[in-house]
Amino acid sequence: MKLGDEVYLPHLGKKGRIVTDPSKGRVRVEVGSVTIVAKLDDVEGVVAGVPKQHTLKQEKQFINTDNNLPFNSPPSELDIHGLTIEEGLNEVDRFLDKSFRSGLNKCKVVHGKGEGKLRQAIRDRLKNISYVEDYYNAPDNDGGSGVTLIILSD
Repeated sequence: MKLGDEVYLPHLGKKGRIVTDPSKGRVRVEVGSVTIVAKLDDVEGVVAGVPKQHTLKQEKQFINTDNNLPFNSPPSELDIHGLTIEEGLNEVDRFLDKSFRSGLNKCKVVHGKGEGKLRQAIRDRLKNISYVEDYYNAPDNDGGSGVTLIILSD
């Protein structure tokens, strides 16, 4: 795979175009107005508009009647208390990617209050994620400045 190739992302069920040269086993793929970083193993080449290896099929969605989310949806909350900034950012990146791919439009990250370094690092990261529309402190009765609420785009 190379820059400009059309590819298929099975985990999203969408096609996109490679926008950077693959490096270190990862590639940036533009899917509509969103750019996603994906592992090369998670990307399939496309020939004549059809994924090389993937057979398109419709998946069944099983609904959890407690909260109307598919069973395979990630939780809408991530608790990263006690992690280092690097560990916390890695967890937040994975969490937000799964949340966005699952179609969640709201989620929260519990980071604690402490000195505020982890909160600030997370918010600095959120500024640079194209599918994050907004973020803010939770209400005081839900953790206040120790919790960041995040709104994801559709």
